[in-house]
Amino acid sequence: MSRSLTILYKGKRKIVGDISHPDSGYIAWRILGGHFLVEDIPVGREKYNRKRVAPIEFQEVNSSAEALDTGREFVRTMIDLARERGIETWLAYLPTFVSLNMAKYTRRMPRPNLHWSVLVSFSDPAVDEIDRNRLKNIMESYPNLGGIFFGIPEGFYEDPYPDSQEFVKKEWNKS
Repeated sequence: MSRSLTILYKGKRKIVGDISHPDSGYIAWRILGGHFLVEDIPVGREKYNRKRVAPIEFQEVNSSAEALDTGREFVRTMIDLARERGIETWLAYLPTFVSLNMAKYTRRMPRPNLHWSVLVSFSDPAVDEIDRNRLKNIMESYPNLGGIFFGIPEGFYEDPYPDSQEFVKKEWNKS
């Protein structure tokens, strides 16, 4: 089993550091305001016995890679705790969104990027390869996962590429 949830494409690992604030343990976006360090909290800082305003597991996270590794273990622990209590856990993801550092290998959509990822063409072979790798690694990383929910994002039918439009037209004609 792999050490971490590693989504690779063309030798590049998915990263979170481009959008995440390092002082948050890489779990809060840079666009969000607020305090990431306990010393910056004006009221109530005495309630914290740690450096960051983040879960204890993320106190020593100092890079995107560490954040992904720590996050994988954190999620695995949550899944296992839920399972012990008879709760089945599912993971959800949008297969036509990729991390910012992988988007350069894909056919992008004309819609603006979201803060954390890029909407890409659903018929792009690169996206298919990225998603196959993503699924494989999710299943390996979380063996006690109850299931995976694939979301279909709004706007997928706006995909301007000819092979995508042909697919949408064919499917809509079936109904």
